[in-house]
Amino acid sequence: MGEASGLGRRHQAAGGLRPFIGARPGWRSLRLLFAAALLGVTPGPLRAGPLEDGKAAYLANDYARAYQILEPLAEQGDPDAQITLGIMYDYGQGVPRDDAIATEWYRKAALHGMPTVQHNLGVKYFEGIGIDRDYAEAARWWRMAAGLGFAESQYSLGEMYAWGLGQAKDEAEASRWYLAAAEQGHVLAQYRLGVMYAAGRGVPLDHGSAFRWLHEAAEQGMPQAQYQVGRFTEDGIGTTADPDLARRWYRLAADQGYEKAARRLATMARREAASPALATPVATADDPVAASPAVAAAGVSSNPRREEWIRRQAPDHYTLQLVTASDEASVASLIDRPDLGPDRAYFSRALADRTGYTAICGVYRSRAEAQQALTSLPADLQKGRPWVRSFAEVQALLR
Repeated sequence: MGEASGLGRRHQAAGGLRPFIGARPGWRSLRLLFAAALLGVTPGPLRAGPLEDGKAAYLANDYARAYQILEPLAEQGDPDAQITLGIMYDYGQGVPRDDAIATEWYRKAALHGMPTVQHNLGVKYFEGIGIDRDYAEAARWWRMAAGLGFAESQYSLGEMYAWGLGQAKDEAEASRWYLAAAEQGHVLAQYRLGVMYAAGRGVPLDHGSAFRWLHEAAEQGMPQAQYQVGRFTEDGIGTTADPDLARRWYRLAADQGYEKAARRLATMARREAASPALATPVATADDPVAASPAVAAAGVSSNPRREEWIRRQAPDHYTLQLVTASDEASVASLIDRPDLGPDRAYFSRALADRTGYTAICGVYRSRAEAQQALTSLPADLQKGRPWVRSFAEVQALLR
């Protein structure tokens, strides 16, 4: 698979790519178990009689009577009764709390093909609740439920493959399960899939797809995703650069207490306050683009290259993107710096409601060479988090 870009590594670090799978009962899967047991979603015709009496007693908090009715039914193989007994043992309702007995009732119910129960059983094996921790067994139960379309298990199975828990690490297989869950609206799966596309891990490096899935998660209110969408939007990665829209995403994340977003807002404010009022290039024989009046008035000493020079570069070579801004003069002033070397340029591009200007520098034959050069940029430019782009990507942005 393609080498992860600096952007992808940044998103891995920002996203905290570590397993987030299960928790002990009381978590979302157990609420689904209540629905499965007490609303009667077991496959088969609706039934009346002792089972309904047992459920009614449970709902009335008459646990002793519920147990008296449901225990014989559970022993006879009724999955709804088995689930309810498992819940009762999980919470000590009318019986002593006992994780091991709860797990055994869940196991019996799971064999009837109920994905909610299969998922919960996988959580117990993953956490070692009532049984010895066993990642392979957790993955086995989650695979059953995932195959039945249960999004929570699809996401959890993706985590297992991503981290090599209970089976060999396989990021391509992880991405397949993340996608299945993401398409059902699972917010963590959407976020993980976006990060994988940003890094080119298990899937081709694709900033457009990364932005799409991070945006889906951000729309559901996930602050980490809102922050990442802000970064994409600020930098024009996979979408149109729009600093104002980026700020709105950062604020949404910051309002939920996400500190990285608050720090980014502060960084943007400092950078904008310190940026020069004007400066940009004039036309040259090498790149005959007429300078704007503001740029001409700025007295830029050298003649940075422009769009024609960029178009002549080999698409499979790489450069460093330094900044995108709507103030042409400030971008030109940045590119006028001799410490950036001879191969520096800027170009105009369409933003959401105005024209933006992007500064680049350097020509490198490989991503690795460009990545090495990135670490050698002046310290003040490092603060703006420049990143590596192929000339093919840059050329696609030219107006």
